[in-house]
Amino acid sequence: MAKTEFTAMQDAYVYLTISNGSEVRRLAHEYSLALYDLARLADRPAAEWEEADSIVYEPRNQLRTAVRTELGIHD
Repeated sequence: MAKTEFTAMQDAYVYLTISNGSEVRRLAHEYSLALYDLARLADRPAAEWEEADSIVYEPRNQLRTAVRTELGIHD
């Protein structure tokens, strides 16, 4: 990941951790850990990347749902 993108991700994470409730902060931390797990795949051949979505899908979905709930956004 390029430095600019990493900095943007860190800024978004910091914003989440200071502006949301404890559940969103917890889920943001779990998602951050999942992203680091995903980064380990970068050194592997592309054929092994099939598991990439499974690593981040559920933590990302849980975080998204919690943020939307906290903001009062209901589909």
